[in-house]
Amino acid sequence: MDLNQLFADAKKGDKKAESLIYNYLFERFKFLVGQKINTNDVEDIAQEACMTLLSKYKAMEGRENFESWAYSILKNKIGNYLQLRRVEREELSDKMDDIRNPDRGPIDIQIEKRLNDCIKEIISYYPRYARALNLAYQGYKADEICEKMDIKPNNFYVILNRGRNLLRNCLEMGRIKA
Repeated sequence: MDLNQLFADAKKGDKKAESLIYNYLFERFKFLVGQKINTNDVEDIAQEACMTLLSKYKAMEGRENFESWAYSILKNKIGNYLQLRRVEREELSDKMDDIRNPDRGPIDIQIEKRLNDCIKEIISYYPRYARALNLAYQGYKADEICEKMDIKPNNFYVILNRGRNLLRNCLEMGRIKA
């Protein structure tokens, strides 16, 4: 398939050529994004790149190579996605640092010890809960955690809710209900 010829035809108003460009690039982009990013966002990134391409190609001058221009758009979309993920992880890390930061004021050593003991006890009884919480702490989104753990979103939210309840019970009563 000659994308440059399809581009020339689409630029002249050929809707079939435009549709062929979209369909071909969407499948190709999904494959390429899947090589770089292993999430449920692959189709979204590929679709966003295709939509950007279709919204801007008519203003493009014919001297440029359409195919290389299309791949540069995809490269930028992947870069933007990865940058956003990095920023999200940094923000989460900053929030967690704020929680653990001793500059926030005096921390009751007994409460901190009790909290750590409860967390260790929960992890020993429910290692799956620990994995879900650890992935969330690392900045993964709920759908990514579900994919990694091979669970449904409802199960993930049940795990989080039960984990919170176990922690609350442990802190209040000094033990968990195993």
